[in-house]
Amino acid sequence: MMDRSTWIIGAGLGFIVTWLAYSLPFINSVIRVGGIFIIVNIITCIWLGFHLASHARGWQLLVFPLCFLVAVLFFGARYTLYLPLVYLAISYLAWSMKRSQTKAGD
Repeated sequence: MMDRSTWIIGAGLGFIVTWLAYSLPFINSVIRVGGIFIIVNIITCIWLGFHLASHARGWQLLVFPLCFLVAVLFFGARYTLYLPLVYLAISYLAWSMKRSQTKAGD
């Protein structure tokens, strides 16, 4: 079963916001990496991990990192190519923690 909010947030933040962060002239690299790529995207990864643990399958954890990777390959700097692995690891950690809590509560 597909989770619509995962696809909307994954494509929206992963591709569209990344494209905007690189194309808007008033967003410098410190705000782009520190504010958007680290703070906003990591909070999104944690939320997606918790959300998908109770609603959908784990393979959908790949949606956000892959959308971000595609956007970075087209628009971004090379030093941000490692961030999708970080996002996937954080999402998986949140997903597995939530799943272990729900199984322990059964």
